[in-house]
Amino acid sequence: VFKRNNATGVTTISNGYAGAAVDSLNIDLGGRVTTPNVPAFHCASSGSNTSTGAFILGSTDKGQSISAVINNGNHYNTGNGRFTAPVAGLYFFSAMASPSQGANSGIYIEKNGSQVSGAAYVYGQSYNGSSVSAVVQLAIGDYAMGVHVPFNGTTEGQYSGNFTGFLIG
Repeated sequence: VFKRNNATGVTTISNGYAGAAVDSLNIDLGGRVTTPNVPAFHCASSGSNTSTGAFILGSTDKGQSISAVINNGNHYNTGNGRFTAPVAGLYFFSAMASPSQGANSGIYIEKNGSQVSGAAYVYGQSYNGSSVSAVVQLAIGDYAMGVHVPFNGTTEGQYSGNFTGFLIG
């Protein structure tokens, strides 16, 4: 269903269900197109950890504190750190982690439990961070996660990180 708001000049395409219409696409007078229901998320996490094991960015795994959560469509779960694809398509993901001084670590992106991005590494002489990004093909129900892994026997003291993703098309 197409509808135009003469006051604002915005043309909206919606599903047209009476009483439960959902706007799918908006086009303003300048030709700018917005898709208000695009699956997208961003979250930041931080915490203290004395484990040498991997942890999932943006999850409550190992007591991380989660902040700055944007979760358009509620497809991101902060409990397990998984973004689950509601529709098949290409998705962009980015992950960043900054370990405590003296910690060596790596970061990468997983799809359904398998690494799909290159890995970035930090050798902890200072509070440097590392980041990775990937474009990933997901089917409905596939999931993606950002993983941070301390290595070479180092333990994490304090750390911070973020994980971001959205549907490209």
